[in-house]
Amino acid sequence: MRTICAALASGALALAPVVVNTVDVFGSDHGTKAQTTTTQTTKAAASDKAQTDGFIITYKEGSENAAAIEGDDSGDQGLDAVSQSSQDTVADAGAAVDAEVTDTASGAEGTATVALDRELSASETEKFINEVSSDESVESVEPNLIATPDAAEVNDPYFSQQWSLKHNAGGTDVVDAWAYTKGAGSVVAFLDTGMVPHADLNRNVVAGMDFISDPKSAGDGDGRDGNPVDNGEAMPANGCWTGFPKYDKQSGWHGTHVAGIIAAQANNGIGVAGVAPDAAIQPIRVMGKCGGAASDIIAAITWASGGHVPGMVDNPTPADVINMSLSSQSSTCPAYYQQAIDAAVGRGSTIVVAAGNSKQDARNYAPANCNNVIVVGATAEDGGQASYTNFGPKVDVSAPGGDMNVSRGILSTVNSSTDQPNGKDSIKELQGTSMAAPHVSGLVALMKSVNPDLTPAQVREILRTQVLKIG
Repeated sequence: MRTICAALASGALALAPVVVNTVDVFGSDHGTKAQTTTTQTTKAAASDKAQTDGFIITYKEGSENAAAIEGDDSGDQGLDAVSQSSQDTVADAGAAVDAEVTDTASGAEGTATVALDRELSASETEKFINEVSSDESVESVEPNLIATPDAAEVNDPYFSQQWSLKHNAGGTDVVDAWAYTKGAGSVVAFLDTGMVPHADLNRNVVAGMDFISDPKSAGDGDGRDGNPVDNGEAMPANGCWTGFPKYDKQSGWHGTHVAGIIAAQANNGIGVAGVAPDAAIQPIRVMGKCGGAASDIIAAITWASGGHVPGMVDNPTPADVINMSLSSQSSTCPAYYQQAIDAAVGRGSTIVVAAGNSKQDARNYAPANCNNVIVVGATAEDGGQASYTNFGPKVDVSAPGGDMNVSRGILSTVNSSTDQPNGKDSIKELQGTSMAAPHVSGLVALMKSVNPDLTPAQVREILRTQVLKIG
């Protein structure tokens, strides 16, 4: 067992007893080389409709095509904004596999999303990618991955039940840190299913955004807008496409639960307390009834960190910390994810990512396999590794995620409905690396509250160097 003790104030600020795999260099991929395209990645995406929604074309930084897309204030032009020769290349690539472009849009970081009129086979996908990549202005062509929340359900109530905040084998001992700071001044954006109003959260919320482009998945009748309220994920079996969801699905209020772990208000006589109960939380909706498209997620990363997204008003309160409790199966980090992450880190945002819940090597899941992110695995109440957590050299730190096979999950805020939000606050236990990641995001918010000038690399270094061997 290892513990983190960070000296962030005039005294020792004991923040998070968590299991840690120390990493030599911030962002080191430990043998997982980011590649423009791979046959293995595209085959997995092409064979499983739930994993992808078309393609993302990334144009080279500084190219005329990238500048044209970034200057598209409507966000609707996509391929229409690039040169005619580049448009023809995409059209010809589609014709080569007997497919046509049905939709396109301008994305963050010089990207254009492309949807075709049918699903491609693995060989067709590879051919399409190779044809489009022949354009000298193209940096990469990759599947538009679909991300899903990483959590599992359970139940039970209140602060006395919040073992993850206490001084015990698996807890964070975060209450001692509150003598120095409760996170005031820090902004934590969480890219998730959005958030429903909740009495334990409302005081700490700053304006967010809904980045879900697909109205069907959003469930609110439109695409991207300024309202990040979670409309629920309830969907009948096969309601998104054949095989997804496999069974009738109820709303789980995943984003609201994550928000409560980060910054539920403390000492207000309501519900639970968050790790950083005075930090500001920024709900950014990227996942809906049918998961979340990577094109929406990279736009949200850009917006959350203070970057410009075509067609969207810039974020007035850029995030110090970005929590991403989501994952997609992918053998490499897609270039579009890495580009958006690098740009966000360059703007000063620390990005915390869930490792995933598949009991597999995290190097096979994006964005956990990307560089410049802090990847979080999950531990149980006894401090041991949770039975479901992904693992491996990409996992930087493990924090409380709960494990109902051993004892309890993580208690946090939700809505009482299993369908659409009904205005009734509730508390619920969930388990997953989705619950572990916001513990670390809350910890980083405390660190930034004490020292706002900390860079993402310094945050990562503090987490690494303050590890003490105990037991």
